[in-house]
Amino acid sequence: MKKLLAIFILVTLPFIFNNVSAETFVAGKDYTVINADAPKQNPVQVIEFFNYGCPWCAFIDPTVEKWIQHKPRNVEFKRVPLAFESGWGTYAKAYYLAKALKIENKITPLLFTAIHGSDNTQNNDLSSTAAITDFFVKQGVKQSAVENAMNSASPSMTLQLQEGPRMMKQYSITTMPTFMVGEKYRVGLDQAKTPERLMEIVDYLVKLDNK
Repeated sequence: MKKLLAIFILVTLPFIFNNVSAETFVAGKDYTVINADAPKQNPVQVIEFFNYGCPWCAFIDPTVEKWIQHKPRNVEFKRVPLAFESGWGTYAKAYYLAKALKIENKITPLLFTAIHGSDNTQNNDLSSTAAITDFFVKQGVKQSAVENAMNSASPSMTLQLQEGPRMMKQYSITTMPTFMVGEKYRVGLDQAKTPERLMEIVDYLVKLDNK
């Protein structure tokens, strides 16, 4: 009998612990419902609105990078840079350049560190074309490729730079970092309070979108 009881405890304890420790997130407090009638997505699109110049975006990035490595299989993640401050338009171009070169996953944490430092206490201005060019060249990108992209008025770059303002208006984005989940839900660090809790809410909203 004691043996059966021990087996029962070992089997059920993880389930009990997970349910006790799981937090309930509340609409209007922990996240915002933007469009409850939006159709379900498969995969569910998760969008991070950010900018390399944003110190709070840099603050959460290590947690976001870990989340990306273990995100649910049914999630399609993308980033959209917004330019809230002077010079941030250059950082937006830098992101789209990295994306075009398929090195945005490598560049993103490195550029955050270059601007804000490893402890997020610095404020190095890399918002000039020269500074961004130098940064990319140090990462092994040809100088001519960087200069051409940063000075480009190509339709592709123009359309990408217009995406941020359009979506910012569509989803009423007023702070960064902010995440949109499935075109239904919005959550920001100001609501979540901590990077870890922010990504827990994102995971919760992904599951909510699948119900």
